[in-house]
Amino acid sequence: MAGEPELSLSVIICTYNRPDLVAQVLRTLAEQDAPHDAFEVVVVDNASPGDIGSAVRPYEGRIPGLRCIREEQVGLSHARNRGGREARGEYVGYVDDDCKLPQGWVSTALRIITEVRPVMFGGPYRAFYMKRKPRWFRDDYGASSLLPGAGFQADHTLSGGNMVVQKDVLNAVGGFDPDLGMTGMTMAYGEETALQNVLRERFGTDCIYYDPDLWVYHLVRPEKMSVRWIMKRRFLGGLYGFRCGGDPEMPGAGRARLVTRCVRALAGFWLDVLRGWVARDRAEFPYVQNYIWEHASYRLERLGRLRGQLEALGHHWS
Repeated sequence: MAGEPELSLSVIICTYNRPDLVAQVLRTLAEQDAPHDAFEVVVVDNASPGDIGSAVRPYEGRIPGLRCIREEQVGLSHARNRGGREARGEYVGYVDDDCKLPQGWVSTALRIITEVRPVMFGGPYRAFYMKRKPRWFRDDYGASSLLPGAGFQADHTLSGGNMVVQKDVLNAVGGFDPDLGMTGMTMAYGEETALQNVLRERFGTDCIYYDPDLWVYHLVRPEKMSVRWIMKRRFLGGLYGFRCGGDPEMPGAGRARLVTRCVRALAGFWLDVLRGWVARDRAEFPYVQNYIWEHASYRLERLGRLRGQLEALGHHWS
């Protein structure tokens, strides 16, 4: 509204049918130590069948500018773009609905905005759990840390669950690609990478800033603590990496050669799993799950890239 001071930051939480997690992240936002006139919080309900408003209402009056809006087009990119349009802040910050924010998260974001003023910035996340983790599962599997120090990043990709971008820039580049990213509870990726690729092309390689002080806790859900999940994650990482402009595995290759390479990549993965069972370094990989997670599963990224190249040739398979 005219006459109102411009906010520095709008915090956007996009959610699909997870009111318990929304309540949890809102509880941490209610405990922020930042001035209340410097930020607002917007919850975007992405056409949830359940009642998200019931999780938001208890925090009205406790969180500055809190409001809940509904986006009927299902898809995380649609929800994020709607949140960006509704935001009143100079910067738009995205945090996942299954995060918890330390008390100084908003203050740290405001400091970066004041001192650095990058086009985009973000930070790491640390694992937390709501159910007991398997003995083999390492905390690093549920965490992300790019570098130990702060600075502009020409190569690394920020996590979409903890990133902030100038609103005018976000609108200027068209926001997140709605053909990429999660849809409901269906795993999909790429929208964050695609956006950062566009920003670097438009504003140069020194437009994206990373600060380890801007960290969040990120929930490691039970389904993520499994070998099956990481296998799917690696494959989709390769697939969406290709869709976001990654170099093809075999430039100019035809369908037959690509299918042959897919078969070889899959066979190589299972042979590596077998090697992990019988001949892994048990000091480094105490459990075979550790070997698969940290070593063998990366072979599936290549399979994903090959699949993407096949799609580009018009050949679809499942």
